[in-house]
Amino acid sequence: MRPLPYATFSKHRLEEAFRCVSTGQQVEKVLIEVYQDNDTPNSSLNLVPAVPCIYMDPAKSYAIVGGLGGFGLELTDWLISRGASKIVITARSGVKTGYQALCLKRWSRSGVHVIVSSADVTTEEGAHRLLSECSQLGPVGGIFNLALVGYNELDQNF
Repeated sequence: MRPLPYATFSKHRLEEAFRCVSTGQQVEKVLIEVYQDNDTPNSSLNLVPAVPCIYMDPAKSYAIVGGLGGFGLELTDWLISRGASKIVITARSGVKTGYQALCLKRWSRSGVHVIVSSADVTTEEGAHRLLSECSQLGPVGGIFNLALVGYNELDQNF
């Protein structure tokens, strides 16, 4: 087997690499060389500078429905890393694991206001309750629905 054709760009030629991709005329794969073979991958000198293009307004509140699962915890971290400081997480069963409790404690210590709500957003009353809890923290900036339904809970006629 032969490798696919590729063009390699150094981390200092990022703009050129992205221009190459954006034209759509390249026939090869575009690779970005973040560090040389003799560099240490964990060295801070090898970081590629980047600016997040998504920002969360710290004055607004964000709701995460079904947010105590693995993806929800990662999403919450991501929102916080982009400025969110007021978050309402809904979870039917509440905090069940030590890791969930650790995450909540870590966010609280860093000054982030996180509320775990038991609002049942599958009902109109529960949805209003969630929006009310969010509004008490600040104007609602976004709602993320990560709620999942297990197979046993599916309607058999579905």
